[in-house]
Amino acid sequence: MKQLICIVMVAFLLASCDTGIVFSASQDIPFDGWAADSIVQFDYTITDTTCAYDITIHLRHTEQYPYQNIWLLLDKGQKTKDQGQQITRRDTIGIFLANDRGEWLGKGLNGLIEMPIMYKDSVYFRSGEHTLRLQHGMRESHLTGIRDITLTVRKH
Repeated sequence: MKQLICIVMVAFLLASCDTGIVFSASQDIPFDGWAADSIVQFDYTITDTTCAYDITIHLRHTEQYPYQNIWLLLDKGQKTKDQGQQITRRDTIGIFLANDRGEWLGKGLNGLIEMPIMYKDSVYFRSGEHTLRLQHGMRESHLTGIRDITLTVRKH
């Protein structure tokens, strides 16, 4: 009986969601800075609605980034099959890039610091096309020191 239970559990685990990256893409930020009205957009498709997903944003900045933190404005959208409209939700997140002593929190190499930000953990999607738009929410109209942003959607 124990063997049967073990076999059923292993079969269930093997049949459940496989792990792996569903989407990953990077967008460069212009060398002269990120304009406040400039939007970084990622479009991705979700087909498996039975699994939870993790959404991670990787922000790379230089050691000359002038602030301890950054505010990001995020708009999430999905096209619906029947109406073709976007369902949008806005989030604002604040991210600390350095501690109180000015030490960068991410990992660095050759003057670039990468900071992974777990945006959403164990989220379920509806099937279809999705969009995530990012904009910085800092007071400066032209933010310097940010080099690129990567979005990764991974099965949980």
